[in-house]
Amino acid sequence: MHYILNIHTSTETAIVNLTCGQELLGTRINYVAKEHAAFLHPAILDLLNKEGVILKNLRAIGVSTGPGSYTGVRVGLA
Repeated sequence: MHYILNIHTSTETAIVNLTCGQELLGTRINYVAKEHAAFLHPAILDLLNKEGVILKNLRAIGVSTGPGSYTGVRVGLA
């Protein structure tokens, strides 16, 4: 299985999703612009747990780098 975790935090809406090949398995969205850092870790854990995927089974982690907020990009990369 080729699981990829995708993180987008450079805009006012933060999005985390998990894919396997061409299939989207799940998505978590935060619409509160100033709370991406608090949202990210629990959203990732919830998504992975719900889909039964453990971290070592991720093939890659994709993070958007903009355009958008520099602070938001830093949150996603961290």
